[in-house]
Amino acid sequence: FQVSRLPNPELSVEVENFGGSGELRQSDAIETTVMVSQPFLLGGKRSKQKKVSLLEENLTNWDLRSQRLEIIKEVHKAFVDVLGAQELVKLNRELVNLEKEVFRSVKERVKAGKVSPIEEIKAKANLDAEMIVLERAKRSLVTAKKRLCALWGDSLPYFNEVSADITALKDLPDYDEILSKAIKNPDLARWSTEMEKRKVSLNLEKSRRLPDVEIGVGWRDFNESDDHAFLAGISIPLPLFNRNRGAVREALHDISQAEKEKASSELSVQTELWGAYNEIKSAYSEASALKNTVLPGMEKVLEAQQEGYRRGKFDYIEVLDAQRSFFESRRNLLDSLVSYHKGIAEIKRLIGAAKIQDI
Repeated sequence: FQVSRLPNPELSVEVENFGGSGELRQSDAIETTVMVSQPFLLGGKRSKQKKVSLLEENLTNWDLRSQRLEIIKEVHKAFVDVLGAQELVKLNRELVNLEKEVFRSVKERVKAGKVSPIEEIKAKANLDAEMIVLERAKRSLVTAKKRLCALWGDSLPYFNEVSADITALKDLPDYDEILSKAIKNPDLARWSTEMEKRKVSLNLEKSRRLPDVEIGVGWRDFNESDDHAFLAGISIPLPLFNRNRGAVREALHDISQAEKEKASSELSVQTELWGAYNEIKSAYSEASALKNTVLPGMEKVLEAQQEGYRRGKFDYIEVLDAQRSFFESRRNLLDSLVSYHKGIAEIKRLIGAAKIQDI
C-alpha cells in the first residue's frame, strides 16, 4: 500500500555569503550547508491511514461483488425473456396451424352448403389476424435475443435458441427465512466495513490534532577557514490556530450519515424483497392453477367442440370462443411463468445468491 510507505526525506542545500560586498566579496566567505530532514508521523497516523486504505479496498471488493450479482440478475432475466419469447412463438404458431385447420373445415362446410359463406370470411380474417400476431412474436424474439447477447458484448446472437424448462416451479420458503439470508447481499454486508472505515477515519482526523515532527541532520562547510561542522535540528508545528476541528466534525457527520444510509439501504432491500416475494407467490399460484386445473379442463372442452363442429352440432362462434379462451389461458400461463422466473432472479440478487439452490 502506498500509505504504508514512510514519507520521503528532504534534501536541502544552502549556500551563504556569496556575491556580497566588502569582505564578503571573496569566495572565502562562502558557507555551504547540506541537510537531510525526515518527517515523523505521530499519534499512529500511519497505521490509521493504512487501515483506512485496507477498508477502502474491502469496500471496492464489496462493490465488485454487487456489480457481479447485478450482471447475473440481468442475464438471468434476459434469458427468461428469450425463453418466454420462444414459447410464445411456438404457441402462436400452434394457434395459426389450428386456425388453418378451422379455416379448411369451414371452407368445406361452406362448399357443402351447411353454413353461410360469411363464416368462411370470419375464419380467414381470424387466420390473418393470428398470422400478424405470430410475426410480431417473432420480432420480439429477435429483440430479446439481441438484448441477451448484448450483455456479454455481442451485437448479434450466434445461437438459434436457448434451452430450459420454463414450466419448472419451486415453491418458496417462508418470507422470514428468505429475509434472514439477505445479510449476504453485498449492498447490506458492505455497511459493517463502511462503518468501521468511517470510525477509523474519525480517529485519524483526531490524531492529526497532534503535530508531526521533522528531524534533520546536516553538514556545514566554512570556506574561509576550511573548517566544517555537523548540525541537527527539529521542527514542531505549534497547533495554535488549527486544531483540525473542522475535519473531526466532518468525520463525525460522515458516521451519522452512514448510519442513516445503512438504515435506508436495509429498508430498501426489505421492501424490494417483499415485493418480489409476493410477485413470485402470486405467479406460482396462478401458474399452478392454470397448469394443473384450468387448462386440462379447457382443452377437453375445446376438443369436444371442435369435433362437434365437424359433425354440425356446434356453431363456429362457439368453437372460436372455446379456442380463444384456451389459448388465452396458455398465454396467461406463459406470462405467469416468465414473471415467476424473473422474480426468482430478483430474489437471488437481493439475498446475494448466485444459484437458485441458495434460496
